[in-house]
Order: sequence, then C-alpha cells, then structure tokens
Amino acid sequence: MELAQRYRSAAWLVLSLAVLVVGGLILRPFVPALVWALVLSILTQPIYERFRRRLGDSLGAGLTVLAAVLFVGLPLVVVGSFLYLQILDALQAIGSQSTATRNSLQVVLDGVTKALAPVLRAVGQEGFSLTDWVASNRQMLIEAVRQPLGQAAVGVGKGVFTGVVALLTMFFLLRDGGRLREPAVELSPLSPEQTESLFLRIGQTVRAVFVGIVLVAVAQGLAAGVGYFVAGVPNPIVWTLVTMVLCAIPLLGSPLVYVPLGITLITQGRPLAGVLLMAYGFLIVSNIDNLLRPFVIGAQTNLHPMAVFFSLLGGVFLLGPVGLMAGPMVLTVALCLADALREARREATAAG
Repeated sequence: MELAQRYRSAAWLVLSLAVLVVGGLILRPFVPALVWALVLSILTQPIYERFRRRLGDSLGAGLTVLAAVLFVGLPLVVVGSFLYLQILDALQAIGSQSTATRNSLQVVLDGVTKALAPVLRAVGQEGFSLTDWVASNRQMLIEAVRQPLGQAAVGVGKGVFTGVVALLTMFFLLRDGGRLREPAVELSPLSPEQTESLFLRIGQTVRAVFVGIVLVAVAQGLAAGVGYFVAGVPNPIVWTLVTMVLCAIPLLGSPLVYVPLGITLITQGRPLAGVLLMAYGFLIVSNIDNLLRPFVIGAQTNLHPMAVFFSLLGGVFLLGPVGLMAGPMVLTVALCLADALREARREATAAG
C-alpha cells in the first residue's frame, strides 16, 4: 500500500510538472499581451467600478476597454503615422539631388572629415574623404535606413496583434477578476493575509510605474521642446507633444523625433542647427529617463532606485516595452516572497 501511494504521489508530481511546462510553452507567445492586460486592468479598475455600478459587469468592462483604446491606443496610432511620414520626408531629402541639399550635406561631411583627419593619418588613410564616400554609397545608405523601417512595420503588425489580444484579455480580467481572486488566494503558497498584501503591492507598483512613465515623458518632452525652439524647428509645440507621447516607449522614444528633425534641418541648409539638435538629444534628452525614472518610481514604492533601475532595464531587455511594467512587478513579488520567508523563519525560531 505504501509503495502504491508513493507511485501515485510521484505520478501526480510528474503529471503536474508536465502540464505546467506545456502550458507555459503554449502561453509564452502571449506573455506580453497578458502582462499588458493585467497592467491596463489595474490602471482602469476605478473606471470599471464606476461603469459596473451603473451598467453591469459586461457592459462596464466593454466601455472601460473602449476608453483605454481611445485614450491610449488612438494617440499612439496618430503619432506613429505622423512620425512615419516625417521620417519618409527626411529620407527623401537625403536622396534629393538638389544643389541646396548637396551643399548642406557637404558642409557637414567636410567638417567631420576635417575633425577626423589626425585619426585618419594615424591609420594610413590621409586621403580619405567622407563626402566622396557618402556620394558613392548614397543609395546603399538610404536602403540601410529604409530596411529598419520595414522591420519596424512588421513590428507594428505584431504590436497590433498583441494589443488586440491584450484588450480581449483585459475585458475578461475586469469582468471576471473578482471571481478569480478567491481561487488565487486559495492556491497561493502564502497565507491569505500575505497574498492580499502581495496583490495590493503589485497594484501600487503598477500605478507608481505608470506615474513615473508619465512624469518622465513630460520632462523629456519639455527638455526636447527647448532644443526644438532653440534650433528653430517649425511647430516646436507640436513636436514637443509628439515627443512626450513617444517617450513612454522604452528603447525608442525621443530619438524617433529629434533625429529626423535634425536630418531635416541639415538638408534644409542649416547643418549646425541639425547636428547640435541631435547631439543635445543624445546627450541630454535621451538620458533623462535613466536618471529620473528609478528615483520617481522608487520614491512611490519604497524600493531602492538601483533595484528599480535594474528591474526596468532587465524587464525591457527580456520582454520588450511591456517589461517596463513587468520588471518592477517581478521585483515586488520577489520582495514579498522574501518577506514571507523571513517571517516564517522568525516564527520557526521563536517556536524552537
């Protein structure tokens, strides 16, 4: 009888692990969508509760999802389309054969060649001219820039699919999340009180990250706006708002705005303004989020800024943009588990 019981226990363990592994592999492609759904559900929970009290569960969840699309998805689509057209205009300007364009680019390239002259002499390339090299490889350079744009278009398609799955999942999380809470508490290895505390801290972390993203995006947009105004970019207020929206996208953000604008200024016969704008963007604007975001989020979650910094970057490298939310969430769960372990050890020590 004891042998049979051990067999059943071992078989149950193997079967459970196999199901978990296969289930994880099935859900792996949808992890970003699931995380986005969870994040959006937490952020829009107060809105859903208002709709639910008046209109019921299903209609309230549907209207909440629609509100998320209108206030989050629609601005990104508009800004993305606007920016894509701007980048195409910049590429067309680079490929232009007009005299003004050639002269503007030649001034910049000659200046770079002159600055690199000592290095070129040291490596035996004293006669090298960056202007001549760009002229002979113009088409290759244009294609090299257009290829990432094509890859970006594919990424946009995947992003749209992920967004649709996230919104569908968000609907069911809002509508049925209350009924799923009790089974989740029962299955948790933590005590009910610790599990409820974990849910609360995850919600606080998500809201803190969201606030941090918004505040840092506003700071980056305003800093970039100062550069646009000084450089004489047309419609600097519009580009400042576009920068604010795009700064919420990790690993991309502001360079998608100031680089095309800088290239456009160069091709319009203002090489110094274009180069200085791009240098200002790389050195100042793009580094604001790395400096401010960990401190803003850490101040709201009582987490050390360095821990927040590594969780943000690690999450982004692992999961892409959604990792900006997932990283701090995983950090919060890890700290809650550590607190539970410490409490269990204190209780065991006191009992012993």
